[in-house]
Amino acid sequence: MLAAIAILLFLVLSGIAGLHAYWAFGGLWPCDDEETLVRTVVGTKHRSAMPPVWLTLVVVVLLFAAALLPLSVTPVFAGLLPPSSSPVASWPSPPRSTNATARSPS
Repeated sequence: MLAAIAILLFLVLSGIAGLHAYWAFGGLWPCDDEETLVRTVVGTKHRSAMPPVWLTLVVVVLLFAAALLPLSVTPVFAGLLPPSSSPVASWPSPPRSTNATARSPS
């Protein structure tokens, strides 16, 4: 179930990143002109032009990085990344007892 949720998150965030890349290179969907797109997507009436291409591409990279993060903690895709790049890999392991019958300190 965890892998299915991770894949779903990856697909949704990758789709949003792809839509931002489309806008960065001049796409106008879901509108017909840039001014309407700015009002619809950016959400302000005081702008008439889309944000700069470089800024939109930064958003693309960050969204795609966020899309990869859930995959890195699933058993299906964990082997694709080096162990040090997974956020879970840096968590300390609990200490293991060398004594078969561990005693609590008195």
